[in-house]
Amino acid sequence: MGTAKISSKGQVAIPAALREAIDLRPGAEVSFELAGSAILLRPVPQFKPLTPKQGYGCVPHKDRTASEADIRRAARDAAAAKWHKRDKQR
Repeated sequence: MGTAKISSKGQVAIPAALREAIDLRPGAEVSFELAGSAILLRPVPQFKPLTPKQGYGCVPHKDRTASEADIRRAARDAAAAKWHKRDKQR
C-alpha cells in the first residue's frame, strides 16, 4: 500500500492512495488503536449538525408529557424555592 518515514516530531504522511481510498481530507480527525504490533488508523465519523426540527423525535422518551399547568407549577415552585433560599441568607 505504501511506506512513509516518521519525522522527528512523530508525524507521518499518509500516502495519497490510502487517503483517497477512505476519503480523508485535510482537517479530518482520525483515531489510533494498537492491535498487537500494528497501529490501526481510522477516520472519526463526521456528522452534520441537525436543526431542532430534524432532530425532533430522535431521542426516546418515557411517555412523560407535561401539560401547561405542570410547567407553570414547576416554574412557580422553582421560583419559590429560590426566593425562600434567598430570604434565609439575609
